[in-house]
Amino acid sequence: MKFIEIINQKEETLINIATTFLGILFVPCMLGTIIYLRQMDHIYDSNIVLTLFLSVWLCDIAAFFFGTKWGKKKILPRISPKKSWVGSISGFIVSLLVFIIFHELGFLGSRYTLFDAIIFGSISGVFSQLGDFAESLLKRDVNVKDSGNLLRAHGGILDRFDSLLFSAPMIYIHLLIFINNK
Repeated sequence: MKFIEIINQKEETLINIATTFLGILFVPCMLGTIIYLRQMDHIYDSNIVLTLFLSVWLCDIAAFFFGTKWGKKKILPRISPKKSWVGSISGFIVSLLVFIIFHELGFLGSRYTLFDAIIFGSISGVFSQLGDFAESLLKRDVNVKDSGNLLRAHGGILDRFDSLLFSAPMIYIHLLIFINNK
């Protein structure tokens, strides 16, 4: 790593090395919590991971739909100029509803209560959007519109999973602290 920086002869060597390591570690460590959540699914006969994926993606869809249709007041226009309060609140509500509906249908298993489903939905609704904002902030910082072109009109692979970067670890931490101690 240091050798490459010597050859490149660029300024801010420390920042270049630090961002490379951050890029290598950040995504796998954050998304790696999905593996632990899936193991908990097997232990408790639940479907937290499936519900989380659907919750995050439907949150994104609802935020986009309601935000473009009725959203006037923007949340953080410097970071993400198209995201509105209406979209954000709609996305949160949809995340919450996904977990509540999956609980009522029995997909979350018998270990988790309705209150747990509300907590999971709230975590997903808030932290998935924070993950989206965080990735938008990083893209703005490096002046990149999309993180790839493999998924046309979706902004790239990272845009499909940026919401999980924050929501999956937070649900995992919640499970470790509050649920596994029941």
